Amino acid sequence: MMWEEVTQFYVIDARMKERMMHHIAYALRNFRSKVYKRFILPNIGKPSKLKVVPKQYGNVEQDDWDKFFERTLSDQFKAVSESAKISRAKHKCPHRLGRSGYMGFREKMVKNKEILDDEVPVRSLMWCKACQSKDGGYENDELKDKTNEIVNHEKEIQDGSLTLEHGTNALTLVFGKEHSGHVRRVGKEVTPTRYWNKTQRIVQKLHSTKTVGR
Repeated sequence: MMWEEVTQFYVIDARMKERMMHHIAYALRNFRSKVYKRFILPNIGKPSKLKVVPKQYGNVEQDDWDKFFERTLSDQFKAVSESAKISRAKHKCPHRLGRSGYMGFREKMVKNKEILDDEVPVRSLMWCKACQSKDGGYENDELKDKTNEIVNHEKEIQDGSLTLEHGTNALTLVFGKEHSGHVRRVGKEVTPTRYWNKTQRIVQKLHSTKTVGR
């Protein structure tokens, strides 16, 4: 049903359906989470306020709003929420990039002139920066130790004292092989094959440029 509604307003290749629905589902989850934290959570125990559709979402039908907030108060929702909290607590290396993600973080680095506009930042160092708080600290000692280990490996790679096989870098040395579906701290839908092949092409291009320059 959602796909049919989207294609009423946009021309989209049918082969992109799965990816498009994935993005829609992700956006919907984020939106529901935002609404819950801002309008439901602060008003639990206040039925009169819970039943009022927020002004900025005036296009939402009252019946749909009622179903939404009633669902968030159900035992099933509470169980799922608690399970998610437990999972997040087990995540010892969270990043602090917010909604902008790594792309937004890179743009900020370019704006602050930390890197050039066409420069590809070292992924492992991006990972370390993304885990830092505003004052440069880390959430826990384990994260700090992992970061130091990554930085040390990166120094060994840069000075040539550590030789890597294709598909490995400072991050994989610390955390192990990449998962088949995505690459750590790069962005959504970037698989190991896409990432490493692209990286290899960039290196080859830089090498060719230097060779021509000679």
